[in-house]
Amino acid sequence: MHIITNTSVYTDKGRIREYNEDNFFVNGKILPPAGLKETIFFQEQSNAACQLLAVCDGMGGEAKGEIASAAAADALTLFAECLEECFDSTAALQEQVHELNRSVLNSLAEVEEKGGGTTLTALLLCNGKYRTLNIGDSRVYRLHDGNLCQLTKDDSEVQRMVDMGVLTPEQAASHPRKNVITRYLGIPAEYGEIDATISEPELLCTGDRFLLCSDGVCGVIGPEKLSEQLKKDPTKGSLAEKVALQALEDKTRDNLTAIVVEITSCDETVQKEEHWTVPQAETPGEKRVLLTMILTIVVMLAMLLLVLQLFSHRQITEEICESPSVASTIIPMPSVTIPETVSPYKKPLFPQKTAKPTNVPIIDSESDQFPL
Repeated sequence: MHIITNTSVYTDKGRIREYNEDNFFVNGKILPPAGLKETIFFQEQSNAACQLLAVCDGMGGEAKGEIASAAAADALTLFAECLEECFDSTAALQEQVHELNRSVLNSLAEVEEKGGGTTLTALLLCNGKYRTLNIGDSRVYRLHDGNLCQLTKDDSEVQRMVDMGVLTPEQAASHPRKNVITRYLGIPAEYGEIDATISEPELLCTGDRFLLCSDGVCGVIGPEKLSEQLKKDPTKGSLAEKVALQALEDKTRDNLTAIVVEITSCDETVQKEEHWTVPQAETPGEKRVLLTMILTIVVMLAMLLLVLQLFSHRQITEEICESPSVASTIIPMPSVTIPETVSPYKKPLFPQKTAKPTNVPIIDSESDQFPL
C-alpha cells in the first residue's frame, strides 16, 4: 500500500541555549553531532510503503546531550531498514530499542562521557498503518477529523503523579519537577534493558496530520494552540515552522524540534494480476426495486403493443369503408317459391272438443243426492 506524506521539519536551539542538543530522523535524514547553532528547516514528500520519523531530545549538559541524540538518530538508519519486517511484532520492535540503547552507550563511551542520554519518540508508518514508540517526554500528536489527540504518555515524575491522582494535568504542566524523566536511551546496562512504550497498529486515514515534538514545544504550547496551528493551510507555509514559531513566541527556554507529517494518500497498490470479483448479494430492498422496474417495463411494452394493434385495426376498417367497390355493390338474391305440402294424415291426432250440453245436472257439493 502506498503512503504518500508531506513532511515539514523545524529545529532550533531556542532563545536561551547555546547549542541545539535535539536531533531527528526523517526517512534517513539526521543532524550531525556538531553543536548546531543555526535553524534547520525543510519540507519533503515521500511515497515509501514504510517510513520512520523520530525526534531525539539529548540531555546531560555540555556535549553529552548532542552526542546521545545524534547516536540514537544515526542508529535509527538500521532500524528503518528492517521496519517492514518487524512492524507487526512488538517484541521485534523492543529488540530494536535495545540496540538503540547500546548504540547510545557506545557513542558516549567513545568520548568518555557519562551521564548523558536522550529521549526518543517515533512514528512508524507501514502498509497503511501506524504505530508510536516512546521513551522520555517527547511527544506524538494526531489531528484526525479536526480533533487533536496525544498518542504518547510522558515517562516523567509528574506524569506518574498524575496517574496516581496526586496531580492534575494542569498542575503537572507547571510543576517544578516536570522535566525529570524516568526512562531514556543511555541507561547503563547494569540497570537492565530499557523498553519503550509501543502502541498497537492503527489504520491510517488520508488527511491525518501527526506532530512529533520535543518538550521545548509541547512544554509551552497547550493543546488548543497546537490544534489551531495544525489546522492551518500547509500551502501557505510550513506547519512545523508555524508550530515552532508559536513556541518561540510563548518564550520556550529549551531547544525545540517539530516534525509535522500529513498523510495525503494511503491507497492500495495496483496489482498486475487479474482477480475475480465475487458479486455481492442483493439486499431485499434492491430486489424489490429491480422487480418493480421489470414489471413497469413489461406493462409499458404491453400497453404499447395494444395501442399499435388498435391503431392498425382502425386503419384497416377505414380503408374498407372508403372502398367504392365494396360500398356500391348489391348482390341480387333469386326468388324461391316454396310449394305447399299436404299432410298424409286426414284425421287429427287428438280428438276435437265438442260443445258442452246445456242440460247437464249440477251436483251440489254439500249434498249426497242427485236431483231427480
